[in-house]
Amino acid sequence: MTEERNTREARIGSLDLLRIGAAGVVVCGHALAVAGLGEAPGPKTWAHWVVLAGQPAVDLFFVLSGFVLAQAASSSLLGRYLVSRAVRLWPVVAVAILLGLLLRPFEGACRSYLCSTDGLSAGAVARLALFLGSLDDARTVVPPLWSIGPEFWSSILAPAVAEASGLGRRAALALAASVAAIGIAMIGPWPSGLICAPFLLSGVVLAAAPPAGRRGGMVLLLGLLALCACVRLEEIYVGRFVSSAAACVVVWGAASVGVRPRNWISAAGRISFPLYAIHFPIIAVSATWGWSGIALGIVCAIAVAAFVERFVDAPAVALARRVRRAGLRLQQA
Repeated sequence: MTEERNTREARIGSLDLLRIGAAGVVVCGHALAVAGLGEAPGPKTWAHWVVLAGQPAVDLFFVLSGFVLAQAASSSLLGRYLVSRAVRLWPVVAVAILLGLLLRPFEGACRSYLCSTDGLSAGAVARLALFLGSLDDARTVVPPLWSIGPEFWSSILAPAVAEASGLGRRAALALAASVAAIGIAMIGPWPSGLICAPFLLSGVVLAAAPPAGRRGGMVLLLGLLALCACVRLEEIYVGRFVSSAAACVVVWGAASVGVRPRNWISAAGRISFPLYAIHFPIIAVSATWGWSGIALGIVCAIAVAAFVERFVDAPAVALARRVRRAGLRLQQA
């Protein structure tokens, strides 16, 4: 979901386009949901499929995160790496929580089940701020934040997996780490988000795969078709393994497709994480004024995300890089 490299030259244009597309699917799905479309029981309409596409889009974000984190994770001390991840994610999460708290009283027109009518609790806010919040916690503040915690805790395992050389060894280590993560999440007082470890670690494994080369475009197309087909899966845990596998094919193909890193592509890729984190309360409030309000809300969410990226997220990325570099210097000393 996040990108560690923040300069245009260091970014991969095709992966930025994937981020833009995935964030756009999530935002459009939530816009339809707050308007009362796509969630009601009955025959499936086009709105239902757009809303259902949100889960495969989130799984694509997990795979992308693992793919990008593989290099950073393999060159850092674990402690420094974890601190850098918290520094990278927390500022945007804090802004999203603050925005959600400020706008929550005005979300009365929201018709989605994601807009919880339960009372707000300090415990839910604290858990979200500590990357421990559940979907029920996130519904009372900012629903998309439910996935940030699982990404953070799953990334703890990335350094160990990324140290393995070769695709086979890395895959075997990722499998063992995933089984262990799921086990301790189910039996102990550990963050439940660890059950998402297989999805992020699949991206770490993918980073060791040979490039798709000239087949990249065809691989990307087939992967996108498979990922789109995943909207028909039941929204259960097992189904996420299928959509994550399709997401791996998408990322593998996209990484081999040459897309020139133009300024607008890099800029849009950089705001994808802030947009994902902060868009929901803005759109939920805008539902008060119907479809015109929702359309304006999307525009406002993009503008706010650009502001947050410039003044909150970009400094956080720079600070996270400095933390990792300091850890690397200690490792080499």
